[in-house]
Amino acid sequence: MVSMGGDSRDISDLMGPLTTVLIVALVMVFGVMAAQFESLTDPFIIFFSIPLLLIGVVWTYRLTGASLSVFSLIGMVVLTGIVVNNGIVMVDYINLLRKRGVALYDAVVRGATRRLRPVLMTSLTTILGMVPLGFFPGAGTEMIQPIGQTIVGGLSASTAITLVVTPIVYTLVNREHRGVGDRSAVVTVDGSEREVAG
Repeated sequence: MVSMGGDSRDISDLMGPLTTVLIVALVMVFGVMAAQFESLTDPFIIFFSIPLLLIGVVWTYRLTGASLSVFSLIGMVVLTGIVVNNGIVMVDYINLLRKRGVALYDAVVRGATRRLRPVLMTSLTTILGMVPLGFFPGAGTEMIQPIGQTIVGGLSASTAITLVVTPIVYTLVNREHRGVGDRSAVVTVDGSEREVAG
């Protein structure tokens, strides 16, 4: 009879509890964003950035030759609450522009452009802070290195792709729902007002 041991057994034993923790974290993050935006649509737009972190995590482990461990899964749970920050910053500013009367497409382009620097600065500070933890060897760091590597790889890929994906998803979701910035009033000769697409 063959039985699994080592990291494989640890991952198998902790997969259930970690899955529960991940689901609870997603629900809590969704609840906070729904309360902030007063909308159920915007949190779903931001949630599109969460699966993108897997791209960076996979490539990081391929480049370093490290194997997936329990601490890698813990790093992914931590990333769940970090990667949404970039989307929150961008979507919040786009919504602000639309409330000010800016049309959908112009608000998305302007929001993505003007929030590029804050998003990059926020991500880089986290990434650079995790580089020593994930890639600099030292006594007793072998067990916690996967957490740093997971955060660095996942956040790097998620940041780069989110800057493109989030504006596209926002446009696709909201193009059928005209907001404040998509209409403007035109006063006609007889003094009446007529709404036209803005």
